[in-house]
Amino acid sequence: MLAAYGDAALQMWRTEDARRAFEDAAALNSRFPYASVQLANTLAARREHAQARTILEALLAEQPEYAPARIALGRLLGRMDRFEEAVRVLEASTVQPDHEADARLALAEVHMAAGRASDAVASAQIAASSRPDARSFATLSRAFLAAGEPARAETAARTGLEHDARSDAALLALASALDTRNHREEAVREAERALAANPYSVEALETAGRLALDGDDAERCVEFWQKALELNPWNAELHLQLGLVLGRRLDRWEAARDHLVRYAELGQQHAQES
Repeated sequence: MLAAYGDAALQMWRTEDARRAFEDAAALNSRFPYASVQLANTLAARREHAQARTILEALLAEQPEYAPARIALGRLLGRMDRFEEAVRVLEASTVQPDHEADARLALAEVHMAAGRASDAVASAQIAASSRPDARSFATLSRAFLAAGEPARAETAARTGLEHDARSDAALLALASALDTRNHREEAVREAERALAANPYSVEALETAGRLALDGDDAERCVEFWQKALELNPWNAELHLQLGLVLGRRLDRWEAARDHLVRYAELGQQHAQES
């Protein structure tokens, strides 16, 4: 499952436009660090990790206390499976009060990716205490779910929705918690609400597709996942899963082949960078 990465305003289907805009802004004003961070986030979304890392490390060499760059670098290192490096980078930002919540949420994501669910819960709990909003509680919900505590995950997601009833992150966290608790119809309803709140959410499309597949509707699953890949064609795992559904479930192996080949290509790129 994909987590939110970088600025929420950065939409996957506009990465090329975003890249050009942030490149122009960074070139026009080298003292505008926000543009450089967003350029790095855009490149990372396109799996251009090496270039993104170069930009962030150069920025931090000039402005070592600029927390948004450090947090973006920590997230990037986590995506590259450099978990210990990511933790060290992010912990350096937790001491800055204005950025502690963002750093703790990024730490929670890294810990979940590394399979350290209890550490993820601890980081997300601190973030939710520091900044009790829908995003913090959505991350806490996913951390509880990773730790095998679906009831607490549901409670955290519902708390997030009390702060923002239209938060697609909290709605998706609730859908996943309900699904794990075998409340399938409710889970589908919450996933649909998340898509209504943000029709361009890759994670919402992924979740809706998974729930459709669990309900034995492979065709509907394919529709959701194909749209997700139109928005984010760099999602290797989703290429694999879609290829398997097309081949094994629908016997459409010619269509499956392209996705399986793309999965192998992206996996090779990731291995080289890691």
